[in-house]
Amino acid sequence: MMPELDGFQVLKRIRQHSKVPALMLTARDQDYDKILGLELGADDYVTKPYHPLELVARVKAQLRRSYDYLPNESKREVLSHHDLRLDLTAASLCKADQAIHLTRSEYLILELLMKNVGRVLTKQQLFEYARQDTYLGDENTVMMHISNLRAKIEDDPKAPRYIRTIKGLGYRFESET
Repeated sequence: MMPELDGFQVLKRIRQHSKVPALMLTARDQDYDKILGLELGADDYVTKPYHPLELVARVKAQLRRSYDYLPNESKREVLSHHDLRLDLTAASLCKADQAIHLTRSEYLILELLMKNVGRVLTKQQLFEYARQDTYLGDENTVMMHISNLRAKIEDDPKAPRYIRTIKGLGYRFESET
């Protein structure tokens, strides 16, 4: 009964792009309408007339369920090493609780290194992971990103050295600093 599209068409379009909780509030109270709405992806189906407090309770119930699927602090994927915290959920880096801005390439290189602590990764592996492109022997790009990363995370002479150059092979994120 909406102009142009009905609720079922709107729900179909929403479900093409999202799993957001959907509650249908409608005057269509036939069993086949309710079944169709639920089969199209509605999480709940409320017919008019309805009690406002019941509607509020149903919305709260859907929100409670949807929050169970959202990442929260306990579900966050975080790589930690000494005073570094790379939050993969938020794509952010903190060093001693100070946020450090990284470019996309720096972030991806650090992510790969921290996921492979103690393992040597070649410049080709780092380049292809960060750029999502084929490595064509451009060592300067990787070297520049490593240099920038070191300047950001190893800025204090007394701070641990995280990224070690392994001559002729690549780089390793140190497990013991």
